[in-house]
Amino acid sequence: MNTCDLCEHIYYDQLAHVLCECEVSSSLRHSYFDQIDTALGNDVKHQLESMDSIDMSLRMLGAPIEPILGVRENNVFLKLSYIFIVKCIRYCL
Repeated sequence: MNTCDLCEHIYYDQLAHVLCECEVSSSLRHSYFDQIDTALGNDVKHQLESMDSIDMSLRMLGAPIEPILGVRENNVFLKLSYIFIVKCIRYCL
């Protein structure tokens, strides 16, 4: 276990923490989920928000975890996830 230098919370996986849990990236995360809501709908947004941080971060990186999206929707999700990940890395790491 490690302690986040940005928010002082204890985490197991740094990338999962920054993408899904860190207080410093929360505004970026809210914006990301607003974009998901706009592009893919409220149901998909709620399904994704209910995932734990490790599964969600793996899904953002393209891992085929529990498919809930069609091919087009998955491509939109991955594009939005890529943009979000780049912003988090630039802002937080």
